[in-house]
Amino acid sequence: MKIWLRLIFLSMVISHSSLFSAEYFVSTTGNDSNLGTLASPWLTLTKAVTSTGAGNTATFLDGDYTTGTVTIAGGTGVNSKLTLRAKNTGSARFISNSSKLREIQIGSFTDFIGFKIQDYKYGIHIIGNAQEINVTDCNISACVNGVFTETSGSVPTKIHFLRVVSHDNTSANQSEGKGFFLDGITNSILEDCEAFNNYSDYPGAGDGFGCYDTLTNVQYKGCYSHNNRHDGFDIWQASTFINCRSYDNGDQGFKAWGAGSTFTNCIAYYNQTGFNTLTPGAATTTLINCNAISNGTVPHSWVAGGSLGYGVRTDGDAVGGTFKISLKNCILYGNGRQELWIRGTISDLAEENYNIFHHTSTATTDVILVGSSSFATADIGAGKAWNTFSGKGGYSFAANPMFISSTSNFGLQLGSPAIDTGTPIGAPLYDIAGNIRPAGLGYEIGAYEYGSGGGPTVPPTVDVFSKVKGFPNPFNPAGSSDGFFKFANLYENTYYNLKIYTMNGELVREIYDSGTNNIKWDGKNSSGNVVARGGYVYVIMDPAGNKKVSKVMLLK
Repeated sequence: MKIWLRLIFLSMVISHSSLFSAEYFVSTTGNDSNLGTLASPWLTLTKAVTSTGAGNTATFLDGDYTTGTVTIAGGTGVNSKLTLRAKNTGSARFISNSSKLREIQIGSFTDFIGFKIQDYKYGIHIIGNAQEINVTDCNISACVNGVFTETSGSVPTKIHFLRVVSHDNTSANQSEGKGFFLDGITNSILEDCEAFNNYSDYPGAGDGFGCYDTLTNVQYKGCYSHNNRHDGFDIWQASTFINCRSYDNGDQGFKAWGAGSTFTNCIAYYNQTGFNTLTPGAATTTLINCNAISNGTVPHSWVAGGSLGYGVRTDGDAVGGTFKISLKNCILYGNGRQELWIRGTISDLAEENYNIFHHTSTATTDVILVGSSSFATADIGAGKAWNTFSGKGGYSFAANPMFISSTSNFGLQLGSPAIDTGTPIGAPLYDIAGNIRPAGLGYEIGAYEYGSGGGPTVPPTVDVFSKVKGFPNPFNPAGSSDGFFKFANLYENTYYNLKIYTMNGELVREIYDSGTNNIKWDGKNSSGNVVARGGYVYVIMDPAGNKKVSKVMLLK
C-alpha cells in the first residue's frame, strides 16, 4: 500500500514539473510588458516568439489569440529548441486578423504543440531551409492551405507531423484548398495525421495530402484522408505509406506519380480509383497487404467523370515509358470497373501473386484488363487464362474475402479464404491495427490479420503510450543482452524525456532522447554509479506532456 501511495504522490508531482529549463506563460488577459510568469503572463504570440529564447517553453493558456503573420525563428539546435505549446490541447486557438491573408511561419528547431489554427493563408508554413521541427496535436481549419512547406533556398528536412488534423480548407485557385500542401520535404514523417473536407473550385485541386517537387525519404504512417474534393493522397515522388486509409474522396485514393512508392497495410475505398501509378521509371511501385474496395461505386458530385471504378491501375499507354508495379497479399474487392487495370502492357506488371479478386460489378465482367486483353472471374487462378497469359498469379484466386462488413469493417470473418493463404516474403510484421503477423499458421491476405477485429472507417482516438513497453523488466545491467532498460513502440523523431525515481520520490537520473527512438537507462544514477537493487519508478514523457508512469525492478 505504501508503495502505491508513493507512486500516486510521485505522479502528482511529476505532472506539474517541466522538462525545460524555463517556462513562460501567455494569456488572453495578459500584457506583453509583464514578466511572462503564470501570475503575470504575456499577451501575444509575437511576444512569446521574440522573448522565450532557445531551450525554453512558452505555454499558452486557454482562449483565442488573434495574430497577423508571425515568423517563429526557432531555437539554436536539437538540444536547445524553442517550444510553443497549448496548456490544454486544442484550447488555445490562433485566428488570423485578416481572413486568409496571414501565416504562421515556423523555422528550425521548433516544437509546436497542441494548437487550433483558423482562417490563415497557411495555417502552418514551414520555411525553406528549416530543419528539426515537430508539429504535434494541432488542428487546422478554414485556411487556404492547412499546412504548407516551401522549397525556397533548400528543402525543409527532418520535419515530424504527429497527430495533425487539417480540414475544411478552401480556395478557388489551382494547387490550393489542400489539407497538407508539401511543396518539398526530405527525411520527414507524417504520423497519425488526418485531412478531410478540403475543397477547391479548381477541378484538379482540393487534395487531402498534396505533395510535390522534392520529396525524398518521406513516410506516411497511420494517416487518414477522406471526403476531399480531389485526391486523398496526390504524391509526386516516391514515398512510403504504412497503415494509411484513403476514402470517400472525389477522385483517387492514392495517386502515386513517382515510381518506387511502397504501400503496406493501406486501404482505399469509395474513391473513384483506389491506387494509381502514373509516372514511368525503373523503380517498382509496390503494394503489399493492401485493400482496394468499392472504388467507383458511389457517384461523387465533386468530380465529373474522374478516374472511375478501378481498384488498382497504371497509366502506361497514357504517358509512355516503362512502368513497374507489384501486388502481393492484396484484396481487390467490388470496384466499379476492373479490379486491376494495366493500361500499358504486361511488362508493366512486375509481380502479381497471392492476391484475392472479388468482382461484383454489373458494368463489366472484366476483373483484370491489360491493354485490350481482359480476364473474368473464371480466368483467375493457377493454370487458368490469366496465369497462362501473364506468367503471374499462380497463387492468386477469385473469392469473397468475407469481410466483417463490406461497407465499414474490413476485418476477416472466421472461414475467410484470406486466412493463412498469403506469402511471408516481404510481408509486414504487423497488420494495420498493430497486431502481430502471422496470427495463425500463415500470413493473411489483406490489411488485417484474422482476430484483430478489423477497424472503424473513422480515425481512432490515439492513446500515444498505449503500446509503449519498457523492457526487460526485471532488469539486470550486467545480465541483460546489452545492459540497458529501454522502450518499444515509441514514435519516430520525437524527443522523449526519461526520469528514474526511487520509491521515495528522489530523482535518480534524467535522460533526454535525441529523436532517435533509442532512449534507455543503464542502471546508473547521475553520478555514474550503478544503483542499488530494488524497485524504481520511471516516467517517460513526450514534448506534448503525454507520459507513462510505471515501475521497473533492478536486479544485480
